[in-house]
Amino acid sequence: MPVLQDALQRGASTVYAVAGARPMLRVEGEITPASHAPVLASADIDRFAFEFAPRDEVAAAPTEWMSSVPGVGRV
Repeated sequence: MPVLQDALQRGASTVYAVAGARPMLRVEGEITPASHAPVLASADIDRFAFEFAPRDEVAAAPTEWMSSVPGVGRV
């Protein structure tokens, strides 16, 4: 996933994903747009959550979660 690779390369501590906006990254305390990322649709966020979030947390619809992503690390 390009956004996660961008976050890793830039040392981001947080990735923000909101439907109707480009993904944003928290890098060194500053919130900045992810490089070359398109505006996200609701379906993009759902797909991302179901791919990476723990299943029990997706069902509970949390606002934040962490997961290990192969080739990226802990997100």
